Amino acid sequence: MISITKKTLQDLEFDTILQTISDRCVTEIGKLKAGSIVPFADKETLMDALLQTSEYLSSFTNNNAIPNHGFDNLTNDFKLLAIEDSFLEVGSFRKIATLSETVNTLLLFLKKFQDYYPKLNERAIQIEYTKIIIQKVDEIIDKYGEIKDNASIELA
Repeated sequence: MISITKKTLQDLEFDTILQTISDRCVTEIGKLKAGSIVPFADKETLMDALLQTSEYLSSFTNNNAIPNHGFDNLTNDFKLLAIEDSFLEVGSFRKIATLSETVNTLLLFLKKFQDYYPKLNERAIQIEYTKIIIQKVDEIIDKYGEIKDNASIELA
C-alpha cells in the first residue's frame, strides 16, 4: 500500500493537475469527478488504469477507433425515478434509450476488438448487455418523441 502525504501532494501541485484535468472535461459530471481524483493506493490498480488509458489513447491513432461514447446527463432523471408518484418527461425516456444504445455499441465494439483493447474489454464485460430498455421505450415512443397511438390508455 502506497502512502502519499498531503505535503508531497502540495509539492507536486496535485491540485493544479486536477484543475487542468477538470478544465478539459466536457460534462459537469466529468469536472466533478476530476476534482475528486486521489492517487492510487497500490501498484496493481495503478498499472491497470495506465494500461486502460494507453488503450484509449491508442484508439485515436489506429484503424479501430472507439465509437462515440458521449452521453446526456441523466442524474436528475434517475433521482426522479426513486421518488414515489413522480414521472419522467418523454424526452428523458429517449435519452435513457440512447444511453443504453451507446453502452451496447461500446460493449460489442470492445468485445470484437478485445485484442486491441484487452483491459478496456476486461472492464466492459462487467456491464450487462441489454436491449430490453431500448425495446420498451421504442414500443411506446415514436422516433419523433411522441407517445404512440397504440400505447396504453394511461400513457395516451
